[in-house]
Order: sequence, then C-alpha cells, then structure tokens
Amino acid sequence: ETPVLFVSDSNQDGEEASGLEAGASDFIFAPFSDELVKARVKNHLELRRQRDVLRGFSYLDGLTGLSNRSRFDQILDQEWRRGQRSRSPLSLILMDVDHFKSFNEAAGRSTGDDYLRQIALGLEISIHRAGDMVARYGGEKFVAILADTDAEGAMGVAEKIQESVAALGLPHPDSEISPVITLSLGVVTRIAAFGEEPDAFVEDAKRALQKAKESGRNRIVVWNVA
Repeated sequence: ETPVLFVSDSNQDGEEASGLEAGASDFIFAPFSDELVKARVKNHLELRRQRDVLRGFSYLDGLTGLSNRSRFDQILDQEWRRGQRSRSPLSLILMDVDHFKSFNEAAGRSTGDDYLRQIALGLEISIHRAGDMVARYGGEKFVAILADTDAEGAMGVAEKIQESVAALGLPHPDSEISPVITLSLGVVTRIAAFGEEPDAFVEDAKRALQKAKESGRNRIVVWNVA
C-alpha cells in the first residue's frame, strides 16, 4: 500500500503504462525539478493519509465508536494465527445486555442507543491492555479479544466488565433481574492448534453466553472444552 513513484530518464513508448500496470502511483520523466518531485511525493502522501483515515472509519461502529464486527473478525484471525505460532492462550468474552428489547420498548430506542454508548465507554475503560480489543458484535452484543490471556485472567476481566457496567447505574424500567442495566457474559479460552480455524472458538463463546442467559442472566459462564 506504500505509494511508489517511478523516476526515469527514458521515455520509450509504453514504459509509463507498464510502470503503472506494475503498481506505480505515478511516473516522472527527466528532465525534472526537485520541486516537482517533492510536490508529487507530498500529494501522494496526503492521498495515502486520507485513505488511511477512511479505512479507519470503515472499521468503527457508527453508534458506539468501538471497533465493528468486520474489524473484530480481522483482529481475531490475526490473534488466532499468532497464537498458533506462539502457543499462547487466547481468550474471548461475548457479552449481551440483559432484557434490552424490553428496555427499548419501555424507554425508547433513542435512550437505548444512549445506553449502548455509555456501556461501550465502560467496556473501553475495563479493557485497556495493549493487544486487547473490544468491539460491537451486533445489536446489544459486545465482544472482547484478550491476547496472551489464560482462563483465570479472562474471568478476572469479565468480572471487571460486569462491575463497571453495573456501576454505571443505568435504570432499567422493565428488567426481571435488576433495577439497572446488567450483562450476561460467555468466556472461552483456547490455545489455537495448527489447522484449526477460529469459527469453533466463537461458537463456544456463543454457547457460554447462551448458558449464562439460560441460567438467569447477569452472570458469567466459562465454556470448558472436554
């Protein structure tokens, strides 16, 4: 993705087209001035910066400002491959806001969106170690990737997340379990084996989350692989 400028003292037919087809961003023929080269380089660096900014926006969730599902998929794949090489544990925490549908029906979607933004901020405060990331998985679901983290460490982070969200004290007018917004969390830890894909890893996190919801919500379930 680095801009490449070809500078040549040859002006043969087809040379410029060949260079551009090979991936050049620009082609400059002699004779040329230093000012021309500097201006071309400056323009291409600015274009690169603008593309990077746009790419960054494409990885953000528009409501919460967290990484979006696409970015999560990308980072999970990177960390999975890295774990295969290093044989280090990788943990995943999948979270769901309890009874959020009934909250939206009682308080309105606008208030629900504001709550999701506040929850996202609470998650960012709880997950701040370099190499970790938190993303909006979809709707009222969030997910965290914890690199080089064993099951005990992941459980500690999950507990901190649960406490942080409860501490927000966001009133829930129609919850069966709490007067404030709570989370159900599914936790899974794995050392990735060569030849395995992360899909089953995510499915185990979904199973853990479902178990947490079936067990009464507002709790953490760790999925153990037999």
